[in-house]
Amino acid sequence: WLLYLEGGGMCYDLDSCKKRAKRAKRLVSSAKKPASKHLAGLFDSDPHHSPLADANMAFVSYCTSDAYLGDSSIPSSWQAD
Repeated sequence: WLLYLEGGGMCYDLDSCKKRAKRAKRLVSSAKKPASKHLAGLFDSDPHHSPLADANMAFVSYCTSDAYLGDSSIPSSWQAD
């Protein structure tokens, strides 16, 4: 799998989110996002252009101004000891 989480920063309270909405509307709404997106580089489906052309791919579009964060106190099976 190739998973790409699109970046974009974040807002942290009502005032910063309002300012962000005025400055960069595309980062606070998906209203004008296209239904699909052609990506090049590693996401290219042509094996001549990407060594990962046969992989499953996901592009997670960013439009919420929140953060992709996580924390766990329970070890996952893939974590080193």
